[in-house]
Amino acid sequence: MVTHSNICKKLFITIIISIFILSFADITAQTYNQTLINYFSPKPNSKNNSVSNNIIISVNQELNIGSVHSNSLINVSGQIGGNVSGQIVVKRRTILFIPDNNFLHGDEITVNFSEFGRLLGDLFSQNEFTFSVSENFNLLTDDVIQEIYKDEISSANNSETFIDSLPLSYPQISIEKYDDPVDGKLFFGVFGATQNPSLLITENTGNPIFYKETQSIPYDFKKQPNGWLTYFDSRMRKFYALNNKYELVDSFYCGNGFETDLHELLLLPNNNAYLLGLDPQIIDMSQLVEGGKEDALVLGFIIQELDEDKNVVFQWRSLDYISVLDAEEVDLTAQVIDYSHMNSICVDSDDNLIISSRNLNEITKINRQTGELVWRLGGKKNQFSFFNENFRFYRQHDARRLQNGNILFFDNGNFHSPKFSRAVEYNLDEINLDATKVWEYRNNPDYYTSAMGNAIRLSNGNTLINWVRAGFVTEVKPDGSKALEIRFPPELCSYRVFKTNWTTKLFEPLIDSLDFGEVTINDSQTKSVVIKSNSEKEITLTGVFNKLSEFTISNTFPVTIPSFGEVIIDVVFCPLEVGNVSDTLNVRSDSDSSIINSQIIVKGIGTIVSSAGEETIINSIYSIDQNYPNPFNPSTKIRFSIPQSEHVIINVYNIQGELIESLVNREMEAGNYKINFDGNGLASGMYFYKISAGGFVKINKMIFLK
Repeated sequence: MVTHSNICKKLFITIIISIFILSFADITAQTYNQTLINYFSPKPNSKNNSVSNNIIISVNQELNIGSVHSNSLINVSGQIGGNVSGQIVVKRRTILFIPDNNFLHGDEITVNFSEFGRLLGDLFSQNEFTFSVSENFNLLTDDVIQEIYKDEISSANNSETFIDSLPLSYPQISIEKYDDPVDGKLFFGVFGATQNPSLLITENTGNPIFYKETQSIPYDFKKQPNGWLTYFDSRMRKFYALNNKYELVDSFYCGNGFETDLHELLLLPNNNAYLLGLDPQIIDMSQLVEGGKEDALVLGFIIQELDEDKNVVFQWRSLDYISVLDAEEVDLTAQVIDYSHMNSICVDSDDNLIISSRNLNEITKINRQTGELVWRLGGKKNQFSFFNENFRFYRQHDARRLQNGNILFFDNGNFHSPKFSRAVEYNLDEINLDATKVWEYRNNPDYYTSAMGNAIRLSNGNTLINWVRAGFVTEVKPDGSKALEIRFPPELCSYRVFKTNWTTKLFEPLIDSLDFGEVTINDSQTKSVVIKSNSEKEITLTGVFNKLSEFTISNTFPVTIPSFGEVIIDVVFCPLEVGNVSDTLNVRSDSDSSIINSQIIVKGIGTIVSSAGEETIINSIYSIDQNYPNPFNPSTKIRFSIPQSEHVIINVYNIQGELIESLVNREMEAGNYKINFDGNGLASGMYFYKISAGGFVKINKMIFLK
């Protein structure tokens, strides 16, 4: 007789056996010797992986595997697609399996590496794991990408400015403060309400070193440790690299079928590269939050390390380690959910990775060997106690480990009340998980930018801060005083700004400086300098520009340098006063859309005429010098010369082209003149002075700083 009790017992036994079988099946599918393996990609049991993924296995010992053995070390198969063929690549402690073809959408992939395990000394274990492939196609439409980067794309109305001898679309930056800034060149990727986004390198004074218009928005324009210049091309969706001759030498983009993100490219000393990428997934958010969409597109981010052959040797997916629910102030009921929005990678001193995730309000350290999280600073899952700090940080950018061991980043401060941005530095006790604020810079009055921005520590301890939409780039000293402040036009900005040494090798002087020694006032001396081309193409030099009229060029421009050839530039020094004189000659090759500048330092000493009764020599050409000093406060001197009697007009204008003051408006005899301009009552900024004498017209810029 079958009793109810017997039925229950049999059912219970059946359930237990079923659970055991299912559990065992899952365990065997993910069985491997954990003492040998540091890291897998894709992560075992992970879902929705790319159809183009390679397979990465990283171990804790150096690999010495010959090509005879390597092809049989890993066997890959799909439940739908069957056996998967591919190539094996061995890299020190990492072995890669690169499939010959994409996986099938929706397939379940099993990776068996038992033979590899035996080669490592594990003679008994069955080593394998599984992962699934995404069922979805082409999730990153143009509309989705526009939604992801909506905060990085600015718009404003174009405005016309009063400019001199530069391409019409050249960005008119102005110097608001100049107080002994660190030597170096400033790097900008300029975009906004302009038809001509551009790459731009300038001196601290704003003098252009390199300018090139681009066909699309350039992000993250910077110098890499190997000397290359790199930037992200938003139309081509990849990073390009230029050498010191501004020649295209390489490109970088994510492997394994992922779209490359615009925020970061790091080139490493071993020629490897770190990139960020986009990892869109369809997730049923109705199971996670009330009102969530069943088919929400959730944007995860990936980190990839590429080797010198562009193989993906490390891959980390945010969705494998950080929950969508960790996002802060993000609408989780939306159709498109950008839950993390990573914006920087830093290789830490221990070779692990520090990342900044804007929409998590979090800075995270990742173990590079295992992919596991080391710690989380800020956001919902913050692990640190904060000291000497009155504010949380929000929507931060550009987290970097400093040489002193601290962490520096740009806090956008979107949810501060009132809103303000700042640069902030923390000392982190990573054992006790304490974060102590040791320095910050907050402008007075506050600057605020809702997106983008960066802060970098310079060689002398100053900090360069890019306020982006607030319209300023500021270099501050450790005591908080300003060494430099640059104002951008309101319609333009740069995602990041960098400062470092830079010299082009496209064409260059064979000597760095030219010393004339002592020359009698109003006498002159000519010296020559050779300009050498390192290009196989002809180069046209369009002119030489400098500040002081004591130094002039006797050549007629344009001058063409033949392929790998040379030209001679004749420099004339004619001192007008007693004392040391120095200037920089800017040898330029310009077009309507570019500027390339190579510089020469020139110097000399003006001395008094030894014989009595010698007459003053009048210049045989019209000229007007760069004002000196420049920048100035409150007054500056302007020298000019006319070779014959003329009606002379010299006017001063502001950056809008409005007349500020008329310095000269009268008939003048031939001669050399010096006039004074007083800036009292004016606002700090860039001004222009224009001379008109006969048919001679010239405009120069000057900077007034209070």
